[in-house]
This record gives sequence, C-alpha cells and structure tokens, in this order.
Amino acid sequence: MDWLGLNKDHLLLGKDIAEFAVKELKETVLDFDKESKLFSQPWQKAAQLGLFGILLPESLGGAEMDLLSLIVCLEELSAVSPSFALAVAGQNVAGYAIHKFCLLPDKESILKKIIKGAPCGISFGDICNLECDSFENQVSGESSWILNGENCQYFLSFGSCRESWFILQNDRCCEFRKEEESLGMRSAGMGKFAVSKASLKEDQFLQEDGGVIMELFRVCGAGIAAGISMGCYEQAVPYARERVQFGRPISKFGMVRQMLSGIEESRRIGKLLTYDAAIKFGKGDKLASLVASTVARDLAFAAANYAVQVLGGAGYTKDYQAEMFFRDAKALEILFGPPQEEKELIGKIISD
Repeated sequence: MDWLGLNKDHLLLGKDIAEFAVKELKETVLDFDKESKLFSQPWQKAAQLGLFGILLPESLGGAEMDLLSLIVCLEELSAVSPSFALAVAGQNVAGYAIHKFCLLPDKESILKKIIKGAPCGISFGDICNLECDSFENQVSGESSWILNGENCQYFLSFGSCRESWFILQNDRCCEFRKEEESLGMRSAGMGKFAVSKASLKEDQFLQEDGGVIMELFRVCGAGIAAGISMGCYEQAVPYARERVQFGRPISKFGMVRQMLSGIEESRRIGKLLTYDAAIKFGKGDKLASLVASTVARDLAFAAANYAVQVLGGAGYTKDYQAEMFFRDAKALEILFGPPQEEKELIGKIISD
C-alpha cells in the first residue's frame, strides 16, 4: 500500500478504467457534450465492467470494493468526461443508499437492475421542493436537479417535510423534463423531476441517520473535481510543450509556467484530500468529506481556468476539452451547493 492508501488492486483498477475512458469516451465526449446526449453504449459497457455496483455485495452481482476504489474510477472517468463520471457516481450512491437504508421487500431486485445498468434517478440532496403530506403519505412538487433521470425506472429523492430520503417508481405520477441547455454536465441525464400526489408506503422512506448519503455524495463530488484537475493537466501540459510562439514552446514562458504550476497544485491537493475523505468515510469524521468537497471543487475550477488560458484562443472554443472542463467545474459548484455553505458547516463543526 502506498502513502495515498492505494494498494495494487486500486492501481490496476485505475489503469483499466483509464483505458476504458480513452477507448469508449474520448472520441465522442465533445460531440455528446454539445448535443446533451447520454453515453448509451459506454453506459452498457460500464455495467459489464461492474462500475455500477462497486460498493454493493457480490451476492447481488456487485464488486464489493471500498469507497477508495470508486473514487479511483470516478477520477479516471472525470479526466475524460466529468458528465459520465457524475452519472456513474449517482448510480453508485443510489445503489448504496437503497442497499443500506431501504426496507422495500423487493430491494434486491431493484439493486440487481441498477448493477446491470438500469438508471436510477437521484436528486442532489435538498435542492428540491418535494413536500410530503404527513397524513396521507403523498409527495408532490418539483426537484430542481435530478441526475440520471432520463429513462430511469426509479427515483431517489429527498422530502423536506419528513427530512427523509425516499424511493419512488417512475410511473404516471412522475414527470421528467430533460434540461437541454444546462451550463455543464450535459451528458449526465439531468433535468427537472415533477411529482403529483404520488402515494408512498412507509417502507419507501429510507431509514438513514446522520447524513451518510450526502457525505458519500460529497466524497464522490470531490473525486470528480480531482479528475477535472487531472484532465486539465493532461490537456494543458502537452499543449504548452508543443505550442510554439516567438521561436520557442510557450511552456518556456514564466507566466505559462505559473499557470501549469497552479494546475499541478490543484491536481495533487485535490487528490490527497479526496483519498483521505474516502478512507475516513463512515468513521464519524464529517470534516473530511466537507473539506475535500469544498477544496477539490475550488481547485478544479482554478485548474480549468488556468487550462483555458494556457490554450489561449483555442481554450475558448468547443474544439478542446478545456472549455468543457471549465463549465463542468462550475456546474459542480451549483449542483453540490456553494462552497460558502460547506465552509459555514465546517466552521460550525469546529467551533461547537
């Protein structure tokens, strides 16, 4: 095991997923981003690789790996397509939440479908206006952002009335409206999710305690952010070495070197904090996930900003991934909440 907590299995897994990302995503990622299309074929191949059941037991068809394994996968995927990495993260968070906290008698059947690639929509925590009627157990309202909502069979969302997550089958009471022109993460099947008087049984409410689902979501978000920083590094450094101005590579200019240094700092610091949070997940250290989420997302946006500048005019076009990384890094801030909110939570935990 190395000092980052990675063993040989983690390193081999990272290598395999990096190869998958380059082979299945890299050639089409920019076109799919422009058109807000889902990666249908790569999604099915990801299911065959077991990417949707990384945290689930082998008895269900899952890989039964640790959270660090999932983060390694998300980081490698995000370095090519943050949208695809986010969709994979949502599928794994939904599966973990259902496995750990759901009381439905058919939950094993649901989990097997998720592992095989059936999309499960999941909302971004409390970014929604879904209200529960406590007397009739009916839920109505609209979720501003839901992930993997397109073509999904089940939705996992948060009801502010009971302060509880619940699972809902996609039927005539539900309506998903795809967001065609979102700022970033355009290939993650995101949109708005409306519910009209959907009846819920008691066993559809997840018996979660202590914000574990959001803690897992934060660590995954940090992993995606770390992957964006890595993708910016892989885009900007070769470009700077090859691009010649005034008779020499632009990597020889001091200002460009400072930007490359900023990208490298973002890549390393984001990785360290995210791996630390993954190792500490579920052990009572809520600060680890909050700090990783806040800092890694800030650093990803900084790295993307530097990458766009290193590429110059080309960085502002849709012909390079730098522009996509810039938008996707900003989208992470919106979807997971402003860093200021997380910093306030960090300060509260430290001061109380």
